[in-house]
Amino acid sequence: MCAFIEKTANESSRMLAATLVADHSLQKEAVETRGFLSCIRGQHAPAIVALEKSASCDENAEKLAKEYAMYKLAALWRIAATDKDFPLTVRLSLRQNQVFN
Repeated sequence: MCAFIEKTANESSRMLAATLVADHSLQKEAVETRGFLSCIRGQHAPAIVALEKSASCDENAEKLAKEYAMYKLAALWRIAATDKDFPLTVRLSLRQNQVFN
């Protein structure tokens, strides 16, 4: 078990996050609202661009990647207990980390 799994964000961090929900949240309602607004405004969907990740890897980068993977696993573990759309959350997390060849 990771030491950070039980930590919570401080009040100022939570307040900042609350101001960004409408523009950046992956919650179903927020995504749908942004989609509806873009349709009403006549905005076109952005073009899908294939990305390729490239970077050199050293000990520090590998350590950071492992720590981030544990952080994401801990977050998913906590979300699973309360999120009725948990499979959607997992799919979004996997797609976020997908590497296009």
